Amino acid sequence: MDYPRRGILTLLFAMNKLLQKGGLAVAVLATLVALMGLGIPSQFVDVHAPATGDRWRVGHTYAIEWLGVEVAGPYRIELQRQPRGKWEMITRSTYGYGTDDGWLAYDWRATGPVTRRAQIRITALDHPEVVGYSGIFTIYRDSHSAR
Repeated sequence: MDYPRRGILTLLFAMNKLLQKGGLAVAVLATLVALMGLGIPSQFVDVHAPATGDRWRVGHTYAIEWLGVEVAGPYRIELQRQPRGKWEMITRSTYGYGTDDGWLAYDWRATGPVTRRAQIRITALDHPEVVGYSGIFTIYRDSHSAR
């Protein structure tokens, strides 16, 4: 498949994913950028999970989900527990696995300390300028579990 056709198919797939999760404004903007050739990078990482407001319990395993547009991986995944805080390594390099709904995913067992301001950062290792961020989510400890 030639590059322009592959790029268009990738764009259509990404637009479909953005629209499915309610990202109409982002989908429209990305389409305009692609059609008008404004020089804005066509590569990006869209982090699907965790989403803003999610609550992940310490000791439980959750799928971090993302979509890399025009980047195939590998990816580095990091966690920040507070705004402007230190980034903690979750994994240095992964290609993730495919989910049934088309996202890439990496299973992570949530760890403490707890926070109400956690965020995931995913970086394309072959293109370190291509970075995606999750929404702000909570990592909590069940009040009945041992501390």
